[in-house]
Parts: sequence; structure tokens; C-alpha cells
Amino acid sequence: MFKYKNYYFCNLDFGVQLTGVERAALKRARLFKNYFGVSPIFLTSRFNINLEDNVNKLKEIGWMPYSCDVFNVYEYLRGAYLNAIKIDLNHGLDQKNYDVEDIEANAAHQRFVSKVNKQFYKYVVWKDEQKKQLVFINNIFNNKVIKREKFDNQGRLFAIQELDEKGRVLIEDLIHLDGHLALQRYFDETNKLLKIVVYNKDGSIQDVFLNEAELVDYWLNEIIDEESPNFFVIDRNPAWNIALKNFHKQTGHLTVSIMHSSHLVEMEDNILSGRLNSNFKPVLEDEFKIDHIITLTDHQKEDILKRFQNKDNIVTIPHTIDILPPKPDFSARNKKKLVALSRLAPEKQILDMVLMMNELVRTHPEVQLYIYGDGGEKTKIIEKINELSLNEHVILHGYTDDIAVAYQDAVFSLLTSRCEGFSLAILESLSYGVPAISYDVPYGPASMIQNEKNGFLIPHRDYKMMANKIRSVIDDQERLQAMSDCAYESVDHFTEDSVSKRWKNILLDA
Repeated sequence: MFKYKNYYFCNLDFGVQLTGVERAALKRARLFKNYFGVSPIFLTSRFNINLEDNVNKLKEIGWMPYSCDVFNVYEYLRGAYLNAIKIDLNHGLDQKNYDVEDIEANAAHQRFVSKVNKQFYKYVVWKDEQKKQLVFINNIFNNKVIKREKFDNQGRLFAIQELDEKGRVLIEDLIHLDGHLALQRYFDETNKLLKIVVYNKDGSIQDVFLNEAELVDYWLNEIIDEESPNFFVIDRNPAWNIALKNFHKQTGHLTVSIMHSSHLVEMEDNILSGRLNSNFKPVLEDEFKIDHIITLTDHQKEDILKRFQNKDNIVTIPHTIDILPPKPDFSARNKKKLVALSRLAPEKQILDMVLMMNELVRTHPEVQLYIYGDGGEKTKIIEKINELSLNEHVILHGYTDDIAVAYQDAVFSLLTSRCEGFSLAILESLSYGVPAISYDVPYGPASMIQNEKNGFLIPHRDYKMMANKIRSVIDDQERLQAMSDCAYESVDHFTEDSVSKRWKNILLDA
């Protein structure tokens, strides 16, 4: 039906915990598979030793179609996609040179102490108690880690890191499956990447790159078939802008860039002169040619066109609900359960949720907020919960990939972000019949929340009003059920069937 040979989704990574960007890309992959019979190929650019395990899990839980392939630039350079490579799993743990001590607290950990110099030892971590597969080895001298060897999910040497006295990685070696040095990454004391050196099998330097974007550019030109047209969706612009600058209509390929967040810097409100988000600035200012720019809401598209009036390649395509969950009896819900699914990151302003709960429990001490997510702000959030004595009212559950557990019995979900390109959390909340209450920030919340019907829109940072709105409905079971019913109905135009029509128009672009 379509003219493209391959359909590439260009992303950063698939970690243990997914961001909204990766989750949205996975939902799009399911849509392409279900409606177009196409299995997209994910391309990733991040150094991740656990990528294969993470991808396998995503397929097992149904988030990624089994027919999708995932290729990574570092795995390519270490020869992971080649066949018949002889693997040597002997990594220098010959016990004759060491006194071996088992760590009683953990049967999968050992200490190999040098018989010559007792100040040097290897702290060895195995994947299993039978000690058949290595995870990593820390080489320690004078109680400081000087080198770390890391192994992949099959026990093969993946990387060697050289560390300074403060434990910071200075040089990271990527080891080819045949044992030779494939690549080196150099870092400064702030962990900033300085350069990447790619080696030939004989140890000579093949090329040097200043950043991962240049490395990806090299890789893409190695693997992409120039003779056949391909379709590219860019989910993470900085890593792929350079690589895809020549992959557009002039060569028969088609490139699409997704704006997953605001094109302006956070809450900058001057749409005509505000600072542009560095992730999207090169695309908006035509530094890199893109065939289509995808916004997730009409509101963002309109704001962009007010500033870039000559752009005729902007299309609105929202995220999708790939599976509509069953509708349970409303009586089964916990009428006092609030929920939030969010990274614990500064821009998500989770502390505002804690402050809101401090207001709410003064009149409704039985209400609880369950927060599912993890991130760098966790310590601050715990400190605030303890300070306000809200331990029984705000419960941090950590990251979950079982969102049904979070939503199926809740009566309201919360969002307190500074800005949102769309907010997959709101869409999923509504799909489970859970009304959403959110700060009314650009751009996503207002595209899904119908104020007073399937949720509430609150002025930014007004957590006291948020508490009052919840207070006004939490005891009114009839209204809560009506809002829940409205939430179910409000996601109709976000289903795969509806959104697929918009993607079809892009795929048929000549």
C-alpha cells in the first residue's frame, strides 16, 4: 500500500523505566502494526548494556510488537548483529592469583584479593548464585574503584570504564564481540562527553566524533539503503537531526519530527519572541530539513504558525489509546483514592501535589494520594512528606509498567507539570474512567480535559484551588460517577482507528 521499504522510529533508548516519549513511540508502533501491517524498526543511540533485556520485557508485556526490531549504534559497532562470532568468556578470574572470598550478605557477590598486593582486589558480581554469568567487576586499589568491567546479558565483556579517584568515568571502552577495542568515549570531570574514537580491528583509528549525533550520522549512512525510499519518525531530535539532514524528499525518503513537548522554553509565554526549545529550534528555523513536523495538539500548531507563518508542513496527530480497558462497576472504585503517574523530575512539580494534599487532608483525612514513578526529586519529596506528616496520605509506589493497578480503582488523577506537549498520563487516566485534574499549562491538558465534565483545569501553581476542586466532588458519588462516565467517552477521538487516518495521510505523501 505504501512505497517505503522500511519504517524507522528514531529514539534514544529503552531503559528499565520508560519516559512518556518512549511509551508514545511504542503505542505508535502498535498502531502501524495493527492498521498498516507495518512493523517499525526502532533505532536507538544511547549506550545501554541492558537494552536487549529491556526490549524483551517490553515484548513480553505487550507494549512492543514482537515483530519489531531494535537496533542500537553501539551494539552495531560491537558486532552484535553479525553471525558466527567466536565468543571468549574467560575474563581473567583465574583463582590461582587471588584469594577468593564469598560475600555472606549476597551469594552472588565475591571478592578476589590479590596474593601479591593485598591493597588490590576485584569485587565480582554474578547474575546468579551459581556464579556462571558475570554482571560487572570492580577493580579496587586502596579502597577506590580504578576500573570497572561490565558484561552483557550473555556474560560477554561489553565495556571497560577507567575511573578517577572520585569515581567519575574518564574513559569508556566498548569491546567488540571478537575481543578487540571497538570504540572509546572520553569524558571530562563533569561527565560531559568530549569525543568518541572508533577503531578498526587492527587497533588503528577509523574515525573521531565530537558527540553522539555525529556518531549516529556515521552509523545511519552505514546501514540505510539509499536505493530504496524509507520512512523516518524522529522522537528525539538532538540525537538525529544531523543524521537525517539529507534523508528527506530529495532522496526519496520521508522524515517526520514529533514535538513531544513545548517548542518554547518551559513557561515562556511570548509565542512570537520567546526562547525556542533547543530540541526543536534547528527544525523550526530550517537548519535541518524535515518533511513534516508533528504537533500533538492544534493549540501548539496554531502558536507555531503565528511565529513561523510560512511553514506549511505542520500536522497535528495526537497520541493514541491502543487498548481500551474494560469498564468496571463504579462501586468497585476506592472513593478516597487519588493517583498520579509521573517521573519525579523538577518540571513535574510533584511537591505541589504534596502541598495540595496537606490542604485537602485538613477536611478529608481519609483521602490518599498514590504516586507511581521515580526520579531525581524523590529525596526532596520524601523530606516534604515527612515534614508535613503526610506519610499515611501520600504513598510513593515507584515506577510501574502495570498502569491498570494504578488507575482501575482510583477516582481522580493529578498532573502538576510546568508544561506538557500532550500528557499521556491524562489520556490513559481518562481511558480508565478516571477524571483528571491538572494545571492549565501549554499544551496538552486542555486538549483532553473538558473542565467540570471529565476533570478540572487549574491555574498554574494554584494547588489550593486544586484541593478545593477535589474537595467539592470527593463526597458527591453521583457526580464522581458522572465525571467517570464522561472520561470514558472523551477518549473516542484518540483511539487507534481515529488517529490512524491522520498517519495514513502522512504515509501516502508523495
